[in-house]
Amino acid sequence: MYKNIHAFVTQWSRLFKCLIMMKLISFLIFGLFIQSHATVFAQKVNVSVSNASLGDVLNIIQKQTDLDFLYNSAQLKDIEKIDLHINNTDYKKVLDMFLSPRGLVYSIQNKTVLIKKANDLNTSSSSDISIQQNKIEGIVLDNNNLPIAGASIRVADSNIASASKSDGTFVINVLQRKGELIITALGYYEKVIPYEVGKSLSIRLESSTSDLDEVVVVGYGVQKKANLTGAVSQINASDIGLRPDANISTALQGLMPGLNVQINNGDPSATPDINVRGFNSINGGGPLVLIDGIEGNLTRVNPNDIESVTVLKDAASAAIYGARGAFGVILITTKTGQSGTPVITYTNNFAWTSPAARTDFITDPYVYAKTVDAALYGYNGSSYSQYNEMDWETIKMVSKGEIEPFYERQADGTHKFFYKTDWWNELFRKQQASSFHNISVSGGSDKIRGYLSGRVYDRQSINNINKDAGYDRQNFKMNLVFKPYDWLELSANTQFVNELDRDYGGFSNGFGGLWSTTTWYNLMAFYPVHINGIPVDIGTGSGGQGGNAGLFSGNTWRDFTTEEFTNTFRAVVKPVKG
Repeated sequence: MYKNIHAFVTQWSRLFKCLIMMKLISFLIFGLFIQSHATVFAQKVNVSVSNASLGDVLNIIQKQTDLDFLYNSAQLKDIEKIDLHINNTDYKKVLDMFLSPRGLVYSIQNKTVLIKKANDLNTSSSSDISIQQNKIEGIVLDNNNLPIAGASIRVADSNIASASKSDGTFVINVLQRKGELIITALGYYEKVIPYEVGKSLSIRLESSTSDLDEVVVVGYGVQKKANLTGAVSQINASDIGLRPDANISTALQGLMPGLNVQINNGDPSATPDINVRGFNSINGGGPLVLIDGIEGNLTRVNPNDIESVTVLKDAASAAIYGARGAFGVILITTKTGQSGTPVITYTNNFAWTSPAARTDFITDPYVYAKTVDAALYGYNGSSYSQYNEMDWETIKMVSKGEIEPFYERQADGTHKFFYKTDWWNELFRKQQASSFHNISVSGGSDKIRGYLSGRVYDRQSINNINKDAGYDRQNFKMNLVFKPYDWLELSANTQFVNELDRDYGGFSNGFGGLWSTTTWYNLMAFYPVHINGIPVDIGTGSGGQGGNAGLFSGNTWRDFTTEEFTNTFRAVVKPVKG
């Protein structure tokens, strides 16, 4: 920053005799000063700490900024430990994150951050006389001199805030005798005013109707909120961006009132049940999903390409879409190119999922065999394990690790097995890794602009035996808008989706599947997974029906491949203005 200033000053000195250049350089220096000033107050910091003290976190922030911190360490020694993990975030937001929840307030003046307990600030019993005296009183009114209740009054560069009462009056304690207050209220423009301790304030806010001018996508185009008569909910890209999920259907859970998303299984490629305002019908059915005006599958949309999602909830949608819109309509509008310098955006996400249900099943072979035999004996009076007294002592020793697992052949040609196997961990992963990478380019001019994006998404299967089982998806989108004349606009929108879902079967000839009952049949904790390095399938009577050996062989699988290509062309002609 200082080198740039020096460069401008040097050039100014060389062209000192030129009055025009001197004025120009003066403006440049002024602009650079403004930029430098803005940089000071928009510093970003990175913090990643666990169970850290307040002083440690403040030291990390101090090293990355030009701030100094002033606080009484003796008074703040009992502050609870801090867990905080953020990247490239404005330092004021970071201070709010870990100070406000711990009952601490701060104020920034001349690059010095003063920190105190909120209780000391808000109680008259504080031992600090200056705190007792630093009180601002005032009233918040509208254009008609009527009180505004619930207005937010916040001290600039601080987390100290208060709210106006039903009569519009407010009282706020401050750390500094002079400063600025930021006043906001729903339906009114924000206002920033100076304050000085000892002087009461009368604040008037200008009403704002900008929210009613916001455009909402509806079934037949766009409409202002002020003119809406139907039940419509809408979210935009910033709302979706708060949830870095590879599936837009799960990202919508809880974001929109009246939209219910129910995921019935763990299959990432399955389309969840979606209904608007309760159940659909005893005969099934669901809302109509339109992606840029074309019916499509919600799960195949790249969330990073979405500009807005609108849900039409009431019978008004049926007037546009007929019976197909009887259960509501979900309108997805994807992004288009924006005029200006090309912007390249890259995002990625790495995630791990684990089962939400308990998986601490019985793995002790002795307890398992006793449990199975007790159940079978109560059913038909027989024994599944066929263990005698000596065998029970043997399997108990195997369970405790006193002897190695083994099997022995019986006189009648059958075998008895003495092993210790955790079948759940053999068949299923403890965690499933997933990742996606997304890149997009947007830019153009008033005449032509474009948007290009691509995404690669992959997710492991829960199958722990066949490591290449899983789910892959690639998305590609291109949007081009050409406006040769004011009255003519041509646009093309192309989207391509490729999906591959590989699943392995439980038999060497035929397909049992990881979830088939035959896969789980006869998987006893006292049975082995391998014998002499060979996967085995063990059972009683005519033989085992378990599919684990077939899974280990990896000879049976099925691939579900889906390719979807959509291309639309649009021409908008406006021969007459209006």
